[in-house]
Amino acid sequence: MQSTSNTYHQLGGHIWDIKTWDDRLKQGQPASGDVIRLVLGILPNGASYVLVPSSRPGARMCRPRADRPAAVFQSLSFIDFQTEVGLNMKLDTYASKRKAKSDTEPRDRSKANTAYTTNKYLTDSGRHRASFEHQRVLCGILRKEYKREHMAELSLKPGLQNVNFRIIALTANMWKKDTRMFEERDKILDVGLTEYIFPHDGSSFTAQSSSDIRVEENRFLGNGFRTVRANFAFGTTQVESADSVLERLQRLFSTPPSDSASRNTLLLVYDEAKLRKALNVIGLDTSEWKSDLHDFLYDTSYPSRSSSTYSSRDWYRTPRRGSSRSRSPRPGTDDRPRPRSPERRSARPEVFLVDVRRLYMTVRRIGMIPFDADTVLHTAKELNVQLDDAGAHSQALFQENEWCAGNDSRLLGAMWHSMARGLTIDEQRAVRWPSDAPAASERLDTPNPNADSDEELDPNDMFTPAGGAVSGASIAAASTSRGQMDWPDDWDSDDDGY
Repeated sequence: MQSTSNTYHQLGGHIWDIKTWDDRLKQGQPASGDVIRLVLGILPNGASYVLVPSSRPGARMCRPRADRPAAVFQSLSFIDFQTEVGLNMKLDTYASKRKAKSDTEPRDRSKANTAYTTNKYLTDSGRHRASFEHQRVLCGILRKEYKREHMAELSLKPGLQNVNFRIIALTANMWKKDTRMFEERDKILDVGLTEYIFPHDGSSFTAQSSSDIRVEENRFLGNGFRTVRANFAFGTTQVESADSVLERLQRLFSTPPSDSASRNTLLLVYDEAKLRKALNVIGLDTSEWKSDLHDFLYDTSYPSRSSSTYSSRDWYRTPRRGSSRSRSPRPGTDDRPRPRSPERRSARPEVFLVDVRRLYMTVRRIGMIPFDADTVLHTAKELNVQLDDAGAHSQALFQENEWCAGNDSRLLGAMWHSMARGLTIDEQRAVRWPSDAPAASERLDTPNPNADSDEELDPNDMFTPAGGAVSGASIAAASTSRGQMDWPDDWDSDDDGY
């Protein structure tokens, strides 16, 4: 099968390929009108850059210094700008504020990226930020927003235009009064399930059915001081034994849906570790569930070099400024990057797990949620999620002293869609929480940007600006690299471009 993997030119920022915007770069973009549509790439360490696909005719006219393959990035996603002013505001966040101490170890110290660039390897920040963009890409696919030209610009695998997913939100409440270690707790009070569908025209995200199941063995247990169990707002609560709940869930995840196009499941949860623990308590094996959509979405095979002018090393780093000459390969070595092995498709339905709590923490850029606020209900309020189909029960869904897994599952799907349908990660944070400035100690897995420096920390370096760098909607996409970057064997560590 022919590769659909694209290559990309970095626009502006640290060691750029194309220094500034040129209207010719719009030629061939998959967007109409005056919108400027580019690609946002997130590296394994979490740093982000604005990219121009090299497949655009205008890109060649601007004589870029190098280009980079999809495999370099942990995620790729469309980002739209309504005006050139908005684009330049975004590019300004990539302007380096200070020089690196050593020319042999260049580092991006821009306002947007200095918190992430202490290394070039895969970090939790990189993984979580990319995962956020994966949701946006998948949402765009399911909403039928991507045509062939969109797929090519994002290096998406062929055939994904017609893919569909069964989307299920699964919640469970464990007994909070259990004082044992987390690993020893074994009392589940209730389980909630909601299945969602995207109509074929991609017009809306609709809850198809919801269930609320109380575990019979624990039905007389409460769940915390001054809390009561809420009425299920979308049907009748069922009471089943733990064994019956297990059988129900086993059937749900092991039996392919009747629609062969929906053979895979996107499972939305709140706190992956706790949910896996709850399911393991009742005997459900979750070991084969995946938490990464990248390999499903992206073609990261390396493109042919016959149509390009770059050296294989330039796929991983940009040449030093002032030199456009690529080095010769060592005698007796093959300097071509080795492509990743193709993913083996499972014959069984696959379950891709998405932690909606982690998505919220990532876009909010926080490393923890206070204990009393760490609930589906409270997080839904923070995201300003409303349920249009709750009717007379809508107010009951937002009572802080009530709990019901069935209601939570309904909210959880709406929370995922609210984020997946929104702007790119940093722009979405600026719009949702324009005055948010979390303390550095609470930020999500952010390395100390001056860990290797004696310079005084500038607090402004820690945050992406809250001003509107982007207006209007964006589409999204996602990406690569499951571990550290696959640097060529003969790559010199003191000469990297990132």
